[in-house]
Amino acid sequence: MLTLSYPEQPDAVNNDRHAAVILWDGVVCGVFTGSERKNFIGNPLLRQIVDDVHAHTIIDGMDQAGLIEGCGEPFATALNKAGVTTGFKP
Repeated sequence: MLTLSYPEQPDAVNNDRHAAVILWDGVVCGVFTGSERKNFIGNPLLRQIVDDVHAHTIIDGMDQAGLIEGCGEPFATALNKAGVTTGFKP
C-alpha cells in the first residue's frame, strides 16, 4: 500500500507506480471529481455506453467538451479503420 502525501512529496508522482495509483483512484474510483469511468465508458463489445464527451467530467468540468469531442471522433474513427472495436459509430 502506498502511503505518501503527494502535496508534501510532489516528485513522487513521477514514479510510475504512484502515477498509476493516482490515475486509478481519480478515473476509476472517482476521487478527482466524484465522476467515475464506469458512468461514461463501458465495454463497447458488450454494447455498453461510450460517452467521450461527458467522460471529461471525470477529470474536471465540461469547459472543453467540444474540443474533447472534436478529438475523440477522429481518433475513434482511425481506431475503427485499424480494426479496433471502439463502439463509436461515425
